[in-house]
Amino acid sequence: MRSRRAPRAGPRGRGGSPPRRRGRPPPRCASRRPVARAPPRGPSRGPPSDSPCRHGRSRSEGRTSSSRKRAHRSEPGRGIKTSSAGANLYGALRESLPSVDRWGASPAARRAGVAVIVLALAFGFLPTAGAHPLVAALTVDDLTPYVDEIVHFDASATTGDVAAYRFFFGDGTQTDWQKSPFAEHAYAEPGIRIATVLVSDRRGRLDTASVQLEVRPPPPDLVPIAATAEPAEPRVGDEMRLAIALMNVGESAALGAAISVADIPPSGEKTFVDTRGMEQPVEPGATVVVFTGAFVLDEAGRHTIRIVVFDVVPAERETGNNALDLGVEVGPAPPPVASLIVDDTSPFRGQWVTFDASSSEGGIVAYRFDFGDGHGTDWQESPTARHAYGEAGQVMASVTVRDAWDATDRASVELLVRSTPPPTGDAPDLAPAAARIDPPEPRVDDPIRLAIAIVNRGGSAASTASIDVFDVGPSGSANLVANLGLAEPLDAGGATVLLATFRAVEEGAHTLQIVVYGVVPSEDFTSDNLLEVPFVVAPALVSRPLASLTVDDTRPFVGEVVRFNASASEGRVVAYRFDFGDGNGTDWQEAPVADHAYRQPGPKTAHVVVRDERGLESSALVTLVVRPWPPTTGPAPDLAPVAAAAEPAAPRVGDTVTLAIAIANHGGATALAGAIDVIDMGPRGEELVREVVALPEPLAPGSTTIILTKPFQASVEGAHRIRVIVRDVVPFEEFTENNIREVPLEVEPAPSVVPAGGISTPLVVLIIALATGAALVAILLLRPRPEAPAPLEPPSHVPPDRSPPPLWPLA
Repeated sequence: MRSRRAPRAGPRGRGGSPPRRRGRPPPRCASRRPVARAPPRGPSRGPPSDSPCRHGRSRSEGRTSSSRKRAHRSEPGRGIKTSSAGANLYGALRESLPSVDRWGASPAARRAGVAVIVLALAFGFLPTAGAHPLVAALTVDDLTPYVDEIVHFDASATTGDVAAYRFFFGDGTQTDWQKSPFAEHAYAEPGIRIATVLVSDRRGRLDTASVQLEVRPPPPDLVPIAATAEPAEPRVGDEMRLAIALMNVGESAALGAAISVADIPPSGEKTFVDTRGMEQPVEPGATVVVFTGAFVLDEAGRHTIRIVVFDVVPAERETGNNALDLGVEVGPAPPPVASLIVDDTSPFRGQWVTFDASSSEGGIVAYRFDFGDGHGTDWQESPTARHAYGEAGQVMASVTVRDAWDATDRASVELLVRSTPPPTGDAPDLAPAAARIDPPEPRVDDPIRLAIAIVNRGGSAASTASIDVFDVGPSGSANLVANLGLAEPLDAGGATVLLATFRAVEEGAHTLQIVVYGVVPSEDFTSDNLLEVPFVVAPALVSRPLASLTVDDTRPFVGEVVRFNASASEGRVVAYRFDFGDGNGTDWQEAPVADHAYRQPGPKTAHVVVRDERGLESSALVTLVVRPWPPTTGPAPDLAPVAAAAEPAAPRVGDTVTLAIAIANHGGATALAGAIDVIDMGPRGEELVREVVALPEPLAPGSTTIILTKPFQASVEGAHRIRVIVRDVVPFEEFTENNIREVPLEVEPAPSVVPAGGISTPLVVLIIALATGAALVAILLLRPRPEAPAPLEPPSHVPPDRSPPPLWPLA
């Protein structure tokens, strides 16, 4: 038996087992090393790269191309996008960790590797999160362009590091890549178009933004090309109409329009006389004729009739040719011609006679009747009158008429008043001798006033009687509209008048039947107890809006702002148009108020035309007398705040506001000094003195200066009033009634603030929370943990492969 050889003393130590090397293990052959592991980083701590392995190849020769490729992919920044700060953080942490050799690593080293990844990702994200993202933006100067109209596209509001732009216009055309954020394009066909801009940054990222446009067909252009007046040579007071020829010189049909007609007489006071709508469409190149309503010219001389076309549908692009002036020579008014007729030229004594002068000609405005028996009327507007003669005989009745220009004429009629006829018998005999309605031509729903003359043709008095009034309509149905009685006994040969009121209820021909019955003592003769009165009920008028116009000052000074207010107009008014009477006015607008300052003194007549939702219109006017600049209020200075305005006019909460205040000296002496208090009266009644401003320089009589306040911040939402007070004027003021002026100021809510780019506050909080959580995870992973004691046994002759896993993904 061979004896065992005693163990050698030396490096192997006791027991013959080779001890673990405290240095680095011998190099392993590249062919036996897994290629998926990353090569060690940092300076080499093992054998030289050219030391041979057991297979006879150097270490550098054993590395394959795939292992080099994987090593390259495992470099920081290749697999995961990080900032330079993240890479620096990773490197610093890596150097501070325990040395990890290729033979293995402790559990603490593995936890450190995971912590390095977590921290590098968390803190590497922070710098890149705040970078401006690439966000495309696109605007156009007109969302509803016409065909062939150039549209300007603007993508300059795009955020990010933009390198190039490309525009797609939505009609099959587009641009190449370009550096300019602007583009122009004209569409050839109408319709809805979606235009898009494609933007690219220097890293190759893309984004788009779009906008929808409605391309309209070429607009119409409606032009008044001619007009004719009827009559061609009118006189003052004549009713005149116009025939207006309208031609469409545009490129598409005009579906509707409105035409206004204004009269500019020799005195220069323009007056709107008619507004008319065009009902039929007008194709391109076609012409239509529109007739105006009748109007009256009340001033002799050369008139200018101004015709203006407006509110064309679709809207016109060219409006410079929408007006036409027609010259009309108006002659003086003809003298009035009086006419007088009566319903009975031989009435009995006590019988009612109706005098009618409605056939008079010549713009009559007043009538005065003389019945020829010492009785008559004053000047009245009604062309009719009624009278009963008390004495028999021959009389000459007359009427005098007067026109608007105070010209008069007279007409007469002769009557023979007969004695009372003999009674029809001994008993009373009541008869409805006459009846009259007012108005003589009522309309549906009009109230009708009825007057009935009852006479006693019998030989004795009637103590009582009943009178029924029936309205027999077009359908034949009879409705009782009045039941009357005698107020007192009616003597033989006497007469009385009974009154009643009823309402017209049906359009067409009507007949009033007046029936007398129930006479006490009873009648012997009843054949005259019925009277029929025919009349016609016209259709009801269409209810139009009722315009109303007021001003805050009917005697303003030149340059003083006058507020015109039509808010009291009745009806469902949807639009207002003001004419200030000096050649200026407004277009149709929704607001019922307008402001205007006259430049020349003199009388002015301002108009407003209101329109309801059905298109019906009404007008109202107001007369003003514009005075020259007022005389001084006295020998002393008189400073007054005459106007004030805010910039911006409608600020939001947080906006900076500046007030401009105009101070005028209405007095007779120069103001050397003065103080102006600017007080902000808030919506809750609070008062805040914004500033006390001194008069910047002496102000001469009749002069005006403008004072700008220091900017202040609008702080409370709601309706404010800025009160301006002038005080402490030097020399002392004697007139101080105009030293205070208040100006309304509406402060709107502050807009919501949305950042256009960068890091918002919630994002910063989220990033900090994520980074803090990542740091806590890293601390927990780096905390050393006690390892369980390994059993005492000889180590394996093959060292374990405990090298760390790759820190970066391979793909």
